[in-house]
Amino acid sequence: MDKERFGHWYREKIVEEMAEKFGATSHIFIAEFQRLKVNDLGELRKNLNKHSAVFMVVKNSLAQLAFKKNRLEGLLPLISGQSGVVLGGDDPVAVAKILVEYNKNFPDFKIKGGLLNSQIISSERIRELSHLPSRRILLGKFSGNLKGIFARFVYSLNLHTKLWLILKGIQEKKGGMKDGRDKIV
Repeated sequence: MDKERFGHWYREKIVEEMAEKFGATSHIFIAEFQRLKVNDLGELRKNLNKHSAVFMVVKNSLAQLAFKKNRLEGLLPLISGQSGVVLGGDDPVAVAKILVEYNKNFPDFKIKGGLLNSQIISSERIRELSHLPSRRILLGKFSGNLKGIFARFVYSLNLHTKLWLILKGIQEKKGGMKDGRDKIV
C-alpha cells in the first residue's frame, strides 16, 4: 500500500471512529481553545472523567466529516480554530458546570455550543444549563417528594380505617341490623 492510499485509509478510519463516538452519545459540547498547556487540558480531562465525559482534541476537517456522517450538520459552524469536543457524561449539567468553570479560569477556552438530547444548543444555553442543580440534587428532591406522596397516602388510609372503626362502633351501639346487613363494608 503506497503512502497516499494509506493516508486516505487512515483518515477514513479516524472519521469512522469519531462518527461512532459522536453517534453513541446524547450530548456533545464543542469548545475552542488557544494557548493552553497540556497540563491545563489534563486537569479538564480529569474533572470530566469524574462524570464519565471525554474531552477530545479534533482535527476540524475530520470532525466535520464525522458530524456529517451522523447528520449533525448543525454543529458544523461550531468547528473552527483549535477545536475540542466533549462527549457524553452521566450528567450534562455537571459537565456544563465544569466547562463554564474552566472557561472562567482559562478565558482562552471558549464554549461554542453543542448538542443536548438531539437539539443544537448555544453557548448561552450551556451557561444556563450550568446554573441548574445537579442530577444528584434533582433526584434527591424527586425522591423526597415521592416519599411525601406515599406518606400522605398512608395517612389517608389510616383516616379511612379510623372512620370505618367509628362507624362500626356506632352500628354496634345501636344493636346492628336484623336483616343480615349488619356488616359495614
